[in-house]
Amino acid sequence: MKTGILWKNLLIMVGYSILFMLLQGVMGEDAIGWNWGVLLVQILVLFIMCIVRFAGKVPDQGVQYLLAFLLVGLVGHGLCFVNGLLGFNGFH
Repeated sequence: MKTGILWKNLLIMVGYSILFMLLQGVMGEDAIGWNWGVLLVQILVLFIMCIVRFAGKVPDQGVQYLLAFLLVGLVGHGLCFVNGLLGFNGFH
């Protein structure tokens, strides 16, 4: 099983999370809300892709999208939480 779908989505999520961490110095606490919004959109798209792949004839990709959905959700939630703590404690 290839893990390209998983790693690409994790890399995209880490990239925009770092961007929002950097923008928090300019935007303030609003950056956390935008980060949550983008994360929820990515999770929703991954879930839809998972269902589409399982319903189609490519179950291997369905498993990859399911793993990406779960890991992006867990890691992204943690990064949003850390981003909020850093902003709350004045590190930005």
